[in-house]
Amino acid sequence: MVCGPDRSFYAVNVNWPGSVHDARVLRNSRLAETFNAGYRPFPSAVILGDSAYSLSEWLITPCRTNPDNAVEQRFNRAHKRTRRIVENSFGILKEKFPCLNYLRMQPTVAEQIVIACCILHNLEVRRGTPIRELDNNDGEGNDNIEDIQIEEIERPNQNAYAK
Repeated sequence: MVCGPDRSFYAVNVNWPGSVHDARVLRNSRLAETFNAGYRPFPSAVILGDSAYSLSEWLITPCRTNPDNAVEQRFNRAHKRTRRIVENSFGILKEKFPCLNYLRMQPTVAEQIVIACCILHNLEVRRGTPIRELDNNDGEGNDNIEDIQIEEIERPNQNAYAK
């Protein structure tokens, strides 16, 4: 799934069983094919992914584990805080639709249920229904994404986040 800063889902792929690695699902998706062909929803658009993915010109992953460079450390903190939006979106989706926590259906039926839940979630977001924030404090004392200051890294005014 890919979501935006408003926690709406931009892309959902339900064609693979849960045991398949996320990176393989992305690598074989229409989303990857489209971005690899040069499509961007706006200039310089990127997707943030966790360390399970490979870095590419359109998929930004964290710097190496435990960087000793202050710039890389700040980048990783900002990356983590921003990527947390997708994790929070999953939590909100599962809280809103508890059936997603224990789906025991035929795969084709389960796929339709997941997509329907994502569509309903997106409709609520577009309608402006308030979304209750889940507590996801990263333990660093600053839980406000807007407060992140990074001088060395240029941020676009919009982002998409992936898991």
